[in-house]
Amino acid sequence: RSQFEKVEGNRLYMKQDGKDIAIGKSKSDDFRKTDASGRGYQPMVYGLKSAQITEDNQLVHFRFQFQKGLEREFIYRVEKEES
Repeated sequence: RSQFEKVEGNRLYMKQDGKDIAIGKSKSDDFRKTDASGRGYQPMVYGLKSAQITEDNQLVHFRFQFQKGLEREFIYRVEKEES
């Protein structure tokens, strides 16, 4: 199970099975999940020119611009855990 934490520095932060996880564009052309130490998992998306992650009123927007010119936006509704 995953729990949303925050969006900061163009990355989405969450807890997944008790582990701290970040999701965002790597230094190369891919988009991937990393653990708390920054070690990357298998890339999720290749061929990216840029990726933006923003949060607005419980909606997280992923905006991808690909090297070949294609652009895509994915919008997810998230809930923050109540204290």
